[in-house]
Amino acid sequence: MGLMVINLILWFLGVFVLVLAAVAGILGIRALRKYLKTPEGPARSPLAANLGQRRLARGMAPEAVAQALGVSPQTVTAWEGGTLVPDDGQLAALAGLYGCSIAQLFQPGP
Repeated sequence: MGLMVINLILWFLGVFVLVLAAVAGILGIRALRKYLKTPEGPARSPLAANLGQRRLARGMAPEAVAQALGVSPQTVTAWEGGTLVPDDGQLAALAGLYGCSIAQLFQPGP
């Protein structure tokens, strides 16, 4: 009888810990999302900002850039958002598409 009670208490304790960890994880993710959406969040790199500015200056949609480079529009958006970085070949193609050097892509401003 005593062993059953101990096992039951340990089971409830395990479930409680799992629920607590899940709640903490959800709250942590919400806090991170809120942080990333605020102006105080991490700034985009000069490359990310410059890619978006140069695309807009050319009057191009992300789909057009994606088609020219053979990537998805989501990839172009991720580059401009700073969550992905183009590889060397893609940087060369972007520079050619935007009529600038690769070095200019890393400098702030168009």
